[in-house]
Amino acid sequence: MRLSIKSRTCQKLFDVTDERDIVARIGGDEFLIIKRDIADVRDAQQLASAILAAFARDMDITRDPMAVGVSIGVALFPADAIDAETLRHNADVALYRAKERGRGMACFFDLEMERLVRERRELEHDLRHAITRGELSLMFQPLVATAGGAIVGYEALLRWARPTRGPLLPDIFVPIAEDIGAIIPIGEWVLKQACRAAVRWPAHVNIAVNVLAVQFQVPNLPAIVEAVLAETGLAATRLELEVTESVMLRDRASALEALHRLKALGVRIVMDDFGTGYSSLSNLQAFPFDKIKIDRSFATSPTTRRHARSFVRLSASVAASTCLSWPKGWRRKRSA
Repeated sequence: MRLSIKSRTCQKLFDVTDERDIVARIGGDEFLIIKRDIADVRDAQQLASAILAAFARDMDITRDPMAVGVSIGVALFPADAIDAETLRHNADVALYRAKERGRGMACFFDLEMERLVRERRELEHDLRHAITRGELSLMFQPLVATAGGAIVGYEALLRWARPTRGPLLPDIFVPIAEDIGAIIPIGEWVLKQACRAAVRWPAHVNIAVNVLAVQFQVPNLPAIVEAVLAETGLAATRLELEVTESVMLRDRASALEALHRLKALGVRIVMDDFGTGYSSLSNLQAFPFDKIKIDRSFATSPTTRRHARSFVRLSASVAASTCLSWPKGWRRKRSA
């Protein structure tokens, strides 16, 4: 059994084990427990439950900001392995899955888990090299004016053509890129390629690029955008950066400062997916967004159509009162 936890742990582990068990810290925030003479899997389940209960009771984050959680991975001898090295590896695989599922989880090893973890690690490896291997590309989804249907801009959509597995959509690989820290160089690559493409378009056609919350954790994001604009020759007023409200959750003051610096360059700032997740009308007042994009669910869900219309009207009213300058009559045209 392997555990990943931080400080204030040893005594808790000794409290829930007995003298026949081995408890060892094997580095960093990881501990290992070898429980001997178990009758069946229920003994391991009881120990894992006791550990989780002890930490849930004594590590309450609502009372103590320094409280930590615990994740547990379990492998059994001889069912899962017959040698120590493989047994520990399988416990580590189970621990990896427990961490993926969130705080306060225990997972038992199985062969399917091993396959999924191996595929995930292969994907992570390939993703780290996707730029240098030339596997990333952009698609451009048109933005059209409802009056007349003229194209007034495009939104850059990232695609990854993984040679061994075929094309992958951003919903699959972008969260993984965030987890492994690859999204920062990928995001800069997307921005640069989008601006290079847009500079060849007519001057009235804009380019919209999504910027994730994690990219705002880079202190020099405005400087990066300014450098890309200078390198590509694209006018700042033709670049729209689409952000969701999640950028304001971690460090609101820092995010607002970055947004103001970007807007000072002449870049247009767009609030994306408004109406979902952490949406708050107060965020419309906190920053002068140039445009808001209300989530498509408000237009496609017939069961909540009346409520959706009320929400859209309210959002538009608040937006108008905060002096947002929206391009009138815009809508998104679905790509094929």
